[in-house]
Amino acid sequence: MAKKFVEDDKFTAQTPTGRFLDVNFEPQRRLGPIEGYELKPLVSLEEAVKPLEKLIKNIQTYVWTATGNCEEPKDGLTPDERSAIYLYTMECMYREVNAALRSEQRQSLTPYFSYLKLFITALWKLDSVRDVVWRGVKGNLTDQYPAGKKFVWWGFSSCSTKLSVLQSQQFLGEYGTRTLFNIQCFNGKMVQNHSQFPAEGEVLLLPCSYFEVIDSIKQGNELRIIHIKQIEPPVTLIQPPFTTSPKKQVDPNRHSTVDAVASGLSKLKVAAKSNEQNMALLCEFNKFPVRVQVHMICDLIVISHLL
Repeated sequence: MAKKFVEDDKFTAQTPTGRFLDVNFEPQRRLGPIEGYELKPLVSLEEAVKPLEKLIKNIQTYVWTATGNCEEPKDGLTPDERSAIYLYTMECMYREVNAALRSEQRQSLTPYFSYLKLFITALWKLDSVRDVVWRGVKGNLTDQYPAGKKFVWWGFSSCSTKLSVLQSQQFLGEYGTRTLFNIQCFNGKMVQNHSQFPAEGEVLLLPCSYFEVIDSIKQGNELRIIHIKQIEPPVTLIQPPFTTSPKKQVDPNRHSTVDAVASGLSKLKVAAKSNEQNMALLCEFNKFPVRVQVHMICDLIVISHLL
């Protein structure tokens, strides 16, 4: 079993979808804050990755691909800012930058500072959204995340608004030991308009995001669901990319969706594992607006397929 878990880790690290499934690479220890990158000037993506040319093979080729697919401004971002996001969603970058962010050797981040300046500036300019998002791992992490635990995910956290995405064979699949994280976030960044894989519905959480474990659920077919909630950290763990930040908006219409979906998912603990009983449970949700009900029903149907 240990060998299988190691093989799963290797698979996760080497696949384009691995950024959604790399929770098990997060260190359990507290690390030093991330600072220094914010002092770098904003430069083009080509210039920002020059310090990485000896660390990431063919990095300029990947930059050429990213910039060619992000030539127009969009969502208030410049082409270079969009390209920085696109580059992160490519296999070459997310592995390496997250490994540096999760390292106890903070000096390993230094070559990434110019890229982080451009990338995090782009994310900072996107509207923050409150929503329920998902990520997972092939393995059982419930012992590492008991109820009440507060913790940091030090790397960028790739999540999806679409639970069905995590069900596909390219991600977690429907069988084997799996852990799904049901995440209530308050500053997720919707990056699908700037991603190499827009169909994934990717929401990106910034490095050093801080969470509390609310509860966990054991389902059938070796599936566990851990419900966590993003909270404000007690100290500053990462500096903002600039001293005067533009006003960031949080969509007020998201609030009821987050609370309603989280409440509905918590009731899965007592829900039966048959489709008929799951549908009976949905009757309790009639008091919510139709848009919220649709969101909840979609998640419940997908979960029933995972059982």
